[in-house]
Amino acid sequence: SHCGTCDNQGDPGMLCIGGRLVDPASDPEHCGTAGNACGAGMVCNLGTCQASCDTGLTDCGGACIDLQSDPRHCGECEDSCGEEDVCGHGVCLDVCPDGTTACGRRCVDLMTDPNHCGACGVWCTSQACHHGVCVGNCPPGTVLCAGKCVDILNHPDHAEAAVARATMACAAGDFAPMHVPTGKWIAGELR
Repeated sequence: SHCGTCDNQGDPGMLCIGGRLVDPASDPEHCGTAGNACGAGMVCNLGTCQASCDTGLTDCGGACIDLQSDPRHCGECEDSCGEEDVCGHGVCLDVCPDGTTACGRRCVDLMTDPNHCGACGVWCTSQACHHGVCVGNCPPGTVLCAGKCVDILNHPDHAEAAVARATMACAAGDFAPMHVPTGKWIAGELR
């Protein structure tokens, strides 16, 4: 609870290394554990060194960050919240929005967050979080998105990506009439 200075405890799951708080889920110098540095061209993605970040995470200098909840990168890689603020839905706030829980200064959904699955600090290593439980594979009807099992056609944070994929499939000649979150494909147009 005193990492480098008095009362500097950090968010659940953070490590204190050399008097500095690091997040093993995203720190490219301590990826997954203290001292595990990712090689050149690699990023730290949910505690594993990989070539790129999972969908829904952003590469901020080799660290795969959830810009929706990280108070050190809230909304943008370079935007950080004040010492008393939390980050929820990519915005610095006084309190977490409804449907989320404060885990340290992060507003998270305990039912889906792979770093706070079911409770603050419960980390799903190489797994996804579904209904507050770490699972090896996402159930049918969902896809893995930033360590979360998500129904992309019905989840508001992933609806834009579903429309983009449907648009690309149509442009590539793989057109099939389908329903998407913001309308229907009718005669090749989203209406």
